[in-house]
Order: sequence, then structure tokens, then C-alpha cells
Amino acid sequence: MITTEYKDRLRQDGAWALREVSSFLHGDHRLYRAVIKICEILESNGCHYALTDGIAMVLHGSCRVTSRIDILVDERNRDLLNRSLASNGYLCDKTIAGEFHDPLSEAPVRLWSSREFPLRAEATENRFGFRVLQLYALIEWKLARARARPRSYKHSSDVQSICQDLGLNPEIAERLTSDLRDDFLKLCEHQQAELIEL
Repeated sequence: MITTEYKDRLRQDGAWALREVSSFLHGDHRLYRAVIKICEILESNGCHYALTDGIAMVLHGSCRVTSRIDILVDERNRDLLNRSLASNGYLCDKTIAGEFHDPLSEAPVRLWSSREFPLRAEATENRFGFRVLQLYALIEWKLARARARPRSYKHSSDVQSICQDLGLNPEIAERLTSDLRDDFLKLCEHQQAELIEL
């Protein structure tokens, strides 16, 4: 598990934090090695999956650092995948359903069920050798998570970061499901208002 000591060191040792973030953004971080390993396990078991959240944001070109690997998996593969991860040394976190810890990086690996968010084949793509949610589906994922946790601004902030980092404009809203389109457009308006104030 990502330890409190690690988080404290990120906050207290600026030079080390900068090297850690640089390593992450350049793809030579231990978390990337963990992603490669877990994707190999998923592929070898024929699992339908997509990387999501922070890792997917980075693979789409957003400057986002994360300490967890989030994977959306087809519900039909869940039991098989749980057994496969356990047999490959991943430690199951008994306190958080669907969370494991990578034995090498100690990163938490969260498996999200397709029951919670539909995993459609046409909404995934291969980016740099990794199966990820397409950009519009990633935005839908983040907006759906924001709705599920209205007191947390992390997911809404991530959508704004995606738009800013990638230079997206409101036209991408046309690809989003109708029930999330207005949420996205409100975030775009809010972001534009902040930019005007600067």
C-alpha cells in the first residue's frame, strides 16, 4: 500500500518529489512497470478491461500524477481475475472491495465493475500498448464518479484538467451521454470564467 511516509516525503522533500513526478510522467516509474504486469495478467486471462482514472489521464496526455491503478473490468471476469491476481502475488485488501496491492510497487490496484459503469468495447482504445477508455468515455467515467461523490471535487477537477491539458472545447460534449452532457458543459463554463479572471 502507498504509505503515509511516501506521501509525507512527497510533501516535504521538493527535490525528491520533483524526481518522482518526472519519473512518473516520463514512463519510467515503478507504477508503469506495475501497469505492464497487471495488463499482461488481464490479457493472458482473456479479460475485457480498460485502464481508467489517473493512469488513463496520463496515457491521453494529461499531466496527472497518481498512486493507484484503476481498472474497469467486465463483471463476468471478476471472479477469474480475483483468483488470477491472488495467484500472482497481489494482496487483497480486505477493507476495500475490489482492491489489491501490487507486490513490487506496493501500489493499490482498484478493480471497478462494469455493473457500476458500462464497459463498451467501442469506448476503449489502445494507447501506447495499454487498453484505456477513450477520451470521451474517460470524461463520462469522471463525471459519473463526481455524481456518485458530490462532496469530493477530485473527479470534477480532473475533467477540468483534461480539458485544459488537452485543449478540449465544449464540442466534445456531443459524444457524451445526454445525462452527463450538462455536467460537462457547466465545468467548461466554470473553467472559461476562471481563465477570463486571470
